[in-house]
Order: sequence, then C-alpha cells, then structure tokens
Amino acid sequence: MIPRSFAQYVQQELRSDHAGEVGAVEIYRGIKAVALWRGDHELMQFADEHGAVEQEHLTMMEALVPAEQRSRLQTPWQIAGWL
Repeated sequence: MIPRSFAQYVQQELRSDHAGEVGAVEIYRGIKAVALWRGDHELMQFADEHGAVEQEHLTMMEALVPAEQRSRLQTPWQIAGWL
C-alpha cells in the first residue's frame, strides 16, 4: 500500500462526507415529494425538519471542500438519494 499524507487522508474523507450529505439532502427532498403526493402533513414536517439539518451539514461541507475537490459522482448521488 502506498502511504498517504494526513492531508490527503483528510481530503478524501471530506470528499466522502460531502457526497454523503448531498445524498442525505436528496433523500429528504424525495420524502417530501412522496409526502406531498400522499397529502401526509406529518411526514412533510418530518422531512422538512430533518432535511433542514442535512442542508446545514451540506452547507458546512461545501465551505470545507472546494468545488474542484468534490465527488465527480455528485449527480448520481443526487438522483439515487431522491429516489
């Protein structure tokens, strides 16, 4: 195995965390779409509350990870999360 520097390790971990937050935000957007379709106000409130927390996490990650260092698979993560 090729040794990595600590900075490379942190960068890789942050990239992965950013991708996870992208997916999490989309999961709650997908839940909101289902809740709206079903007219389920309780589920909509749940998705709003949890989605807002995940959006805060994503905003933090975007402040830490420059755009050019984020996952190139961001669009698939968004689609998969929403579905």
